[in-house]
Amino acid sequence: MRPPDQYKDLGKKFPGGERYPGFTGFLAARMAAYYAYNQVGIKDPTEDLDVIELHDAFTISDVQTYEDVGIRPYGYGRDYVESGDCYHTNPKTGKPGKLPSNLSGGLIGCMHSVGATGIMQVFEIATHIWNRWRRSTATINYGRSSIVRKPSDWTDLQVKEPSGH
Repeated sequence: MRPPDQYKDLGKKFPGGERYPGFTGFLAARMAAYYAYNQVGIKDPTEDLDVIELHDAFTISDVQTYEDVGIRPYGYGRDYVESGDCYHTNPKTGKPGKLPSNLSGGLIGCMHSVGATGIMQVFEIATHIWNRWRRSTATINYGRSSIVRKPSDWTDLQVKEPSGH
């Protein structure tokens, strides 16, 4: 649980920070996370979740959403990216990221066809929880005459043993 005074000097650290989350966050994301976490008993999403898909319709959106859903305090979303913990494999340590985010490529990586990308993100998380990510991205057979194979640089992004909150 985050300390209640974590934002007491935010205005000094970040000009305008006393207005946080203000226009830099999404109220809907904050409220959805608040209600969802309380319904299932999540106290700290970085400890209680194994993989996430976030709304990232703009480059800054995933940083904002890390803050909105409590992965980092407001003003520190960038630190999460820089730590390497949002990646499947942390580039700094070579170990699994603490909480991999948007392994699908997110909305931007999937061309953000409004509505369809939300469904895609739900399916992405489901394939990890069902331990079927590998199979869902493996060789595809489009009928008798064509088979599309994985590229030579294909990487298995299956999150190991996700809990399925």
